Amino acid sequence: ALADWRIGDGIGERSTERAKVGTYSLKQDVPEDAKARVTQRVSLDVSVGDTFTAGAWVWSDTANCARIRLGTPDAGSNSPYHPGDSQWHFLTVTDTAASPGSTVIIYLSTWRASGPAYLAYYDGIVLLRGSAVFDHGQFSEGTYSLTIDDLEPDTPYSIRAFGVNDGGPAHGDVVTCQTPAGS
Repeated sequence: ALADWRIGDGIGERSTERAKVGTYSLKQDVPEDAKARVTQRVSLDVSVGDTFTAGAWVWSDTANCARIRLGTPDAGSNSPYHPGDSQWHFLTVTDTAASPGSTVIIYLSTWRASGPAYLAYYDGIVLLRGSAVFDHGQFSEGTYSLTIDDLEPDTPYSIRAFGVNDGGPAHGDVVTCQTPAGS
């Protein structure tokens, strides 16, 4: 819920006018040269080397303004900027903990010293612990498969499908498997 998010500089509100998932999205109507940031702090037991991924549907009318950032208080990583084509795009960002701690921060939008006015919406925000592979687009009913490359040999993995449509988010059961030994 939006109530869980800390809105920086007072720019950000719950909006039903352009919801992608569920009943509302976060709307940011940012004036020229204004700073805009919304944050959510998530408590996780983070160890050095742990990876985590955030994803969100993002809509924006201006290029190089809207993005998501993920990190700890010490460091972080950014998703690519939204292309500004007034369409929804699913942006993702992965970060690796550089120091131990228990807080992961998801940032929507970005601090900036100057820039054009823009309108952005964020919806369907997810945080996944560990490595994640995202595939998005139009999918039909029936069986779906996805090949995941670059897995480590003789390593256990947990896999969970996560989907979003007009009915809202849904996920499957966690499936645990181990890759075969070898190189």
